[in-house]
Amino acid sequence: MKIRLLILLSLLACTLSGIQDFARLYSFDDPQQIGFIVSSEAEGSYYYLQDGGIQQSTLQSWQSGWKQGSILQPGYLGFRTSDDALVCPLWADTQPALAAFTPLLEDALGDHLFDNPVLDLLSMKIAATDERLYFALQVAGNSFPTSSGFTYFAYMPVIVDPAAAPEDNPTVYGLMYTVEMGGIIGPALYKITGSGFNGLSRLGDIEHSIVDNTLILSCAMADLLADADFSSWFDPQYPIFATTATTSRINLVNGIQQADMTEGIKVLSKAQYLDGANRHPPTLSNASLEILDTNPYRIRAQIDYQDQDHNVPRMARLSIDGLPSYTLTPAGELDFAQAVTFTSETLEISDDWEELTFEISHGGSSVEYILANPVSNYDANLIPIAEIALHPNPVRASLHLKSQSQEPRQLRLYNLRGQLLQDITLNKGETELDLQALPSGVYFLHEKGFKSRRFVKL
Repeated sequence: MKIRLLILLSLLACTLSGIQDFARLYSFDDPQQIGFIVSSEAEGSYYYLQDGGIQQSTLQSWQSGWKQGSILQPGYLGFRTSDDALVCPLWADTQPALAAFTPLLEDALGDHLFDNPVLDLLSMKIAATDERLYFALQVAGNSFPTSSGFTYFAYMPVIVDPAAAPEDNPTVYGLMYTVEMGGIIGPALYKITGSGFNGLSRLGDIEHSIVDNTLILSCAMADLLADADFSSWFDPQYPIFATTATTSRINLVNGIQQADMTEGIKVLSKAQYLDGANRHPPTLSNASLEILDTNPYRIRAQIDYQDQDHNVPRMARLSIDGLPSYTLTPAGELDFAQAVTFTSETLEISDDWEELTFEISHGGSSVEYILANPVSNYDANLIPIAEIALHPNPVRASLHLKSQSQEPRQLRLYNLRGQLLQDITLNKGETELDLQALPSGVYFLHEKGFKSRRFVKL
């Protein structure tokens, strides 16, 4: 009748790791495939459904604390660490087919007590929906009888706080499939606080079926969450628990006697859906330049990236006056549900550069943010753009530009922060530029290859 103590000892190995692997999942903005990154320090693999069955592939390194992979079509993902310390099962919208259950635990053949193969556990699988947890058990006897004369049998996946230790005397929760013994015991979800019948408190019903010699048991998450002890440690933001599976022999003389039990493992019951859509272009903001040294002239540039689709850009680069291109890498906390700062390495460049162009991918295209050289903007020797005149200056509403060139001229309008506001095509003659929507301040007209022209908007 020491079943609860043995369960806690088996689960002790699940309580040692505090790393929150697989907490965040983001898609790459790649139009060719559905790539992803997932937060994980650990090596591991990922599961996905393809051709009606579950597939498994190895996670590849992306950068510190993150792994990457890809699938062919949108769908749910599951994950597993290579040391089998943590499994995040495949989610489903409705009760999944047995082929869609995520492998959880294997158990040795013949390691059970009482010389009855129906009590010899072989494997345990798991699945989940928004409302229910599902467990699938296989035994050597390929059947799940609940009675033989006055001896009864029980098959039970259990759940416990992964941070608890046996000396903490934690509560165990079990989905028990057994004989119905009128008011004493029967198929149900139990809260287990003791070693015998008096330590069982029924929390709710379970659903059960046998498919292909596999026992499938499920319980409602609402029944677990309604228990105050369960809710005190279960975190909906990182819904992790420890689990194992047991078989037992029951009689009225000896009570509940454990026959077999798998090793313990941690489960992250978190829906991980990979979409891969590029519905919205990302927003680039707060571009800045840090001058690290002047002899030689060395800089580091950065920009904030935010995307409503929470996608990770497959390409982020910086070019200086068109050439060359440098890679931008994300820095700090990588929460793509918010703004993420991308930064360059330290670059040694000429101090008379004109434009820094930040280019970040958006599906098959990209978005740009252009930063003009602030040193040029404040140069006291600014000269007019060649062959172009502007008036009035200061201006209240409309700026008149006049060009004598036979060829169209391509100008760019910047604000004082060096942000590109507008591209302007200027033909020969006079062009009127409506500036009423602009706030008061200093602005610059720039043509590549020439100095900027400054004017004031009143």
